[in-house]
Amino acid sequence: MIQGFSPSMRRLIRRRLSRALGAQAEVVSLQRAGLDGQAKGFCAVQGRLSCFRVNAQGRLLMLKPLLNVFRWDRPAA
Repeated sequence: MIQGFSPSMRRLIRRRLSRALGAQAEVVSLQRAGLDGQAKGFCAVQGRLSCFRVNAQGRLLMLKPLLNVFRWDRPAA
């Protein structure tokens, strides 16, 4: 979840992700990853899901490969 992070840190992470992925990124999930202030989570960019990890200062960003995400709606019975 995104609670527990300052608004400025959330904006910094979103900007870094958008710059790295080349499009407007949406942070789907964000949580602390250890005692040293690192964060990890998932972001979505143009229908693709990516896993990321960022250090406490927001300077080091690591991305895992993008996954295609498709919306699947069951037809109404």
